[in-house]
Amino acid sequence: MTETTGTNLDEREDRQRIGKTEASAGARELFWGARHGVLCTLSAKVGGWPFGSVVPYAIDARGRPILMVATIAEHFKNVQADDRVSLFVQAGQEGEQNPEVDVQTFGRVTVMGRASLATPEERQDMAPRYYFRLPGSRSYHGTHDFVFLKVDIERIRYIGGFGKIFWLDPTAFHVDPQKDILAEGSAGAVAHMNEDHRDAMADMVKGFYGLDVPPAAVEMTAVDERGLWIDVAEHGRHRIDFEKPANPDTLRVRVVESVKVARARLASV
Repeated sequence: MTETTGTNLDEREDRQRIGKTEASAGARELFWGARHGVLCTLSAKVGGWPFGSVVPYAIDARGRPILMVATIAEHFKNVQADDRVSLFVQAGQEGEQNPEVDVQTFGRVTVMGRASLATPEERQDMAPRYYFRLPGSRSYHGTHDFVFLKVDIERIRYIGGFGKIFWLDPTAFHVDPQKDILAEGSAGAVAHMNEDHRDAMADMVKGFYGLDVPPAAVEMTAVDERGLWIDVAEHGRHRIDFEKPANPDTLRVRVVESVKVARARLASV
């Protein structure tokens, strides 16, 4: 098949209102900010027809989508037969029931890639990230036949609005943990939290995960631009994502934001 990307004059990158760098950032933040999308697979039962399913998702340390699916689900059977998938995510979904709102004005991203089972090592990183986004999944994961899938990205389609239409390469979403912007100063930040703010960490695991543990039972083990890791005695490793990426100047702000969200949840119970 001949590649036609860019032949439509309305979509030529040199005629867009933004550049590819800004488009990549917009697509990335839209995708990181959402929690569910439409997974499109090729039906094994109905001769390769497109098949759509609503799925929650998380994002792993490398920037890949993480899915937790039941092995009896139709889309899991489809992936076993043909690993090509697309995950469609749209912003502004809270307004989609308003007949006066044009949903086509909302930004959207389609991630195209190949889905495969996560390895045991990958699951150790993926599971806490997924549980943070969908806390209830921890309970039924242990009692039902669910597995983790990762999606290795091959192409990305981003539409951020008029003049913001791009095809993007996988590098737009790729994350290299070794090059994290907080890598250099993370050890100091982790030590500070463990020395002075265990009460705040205990509130975070209680607010986000419902674990009522004393401050002595929690210990921060790592932090990166997207979130932090807390070990909880007798409960294992827990992930807490920031609402926005952090950098060395905003890390404290992001941690404080997470603590406030957790305490607000506790106050509302």
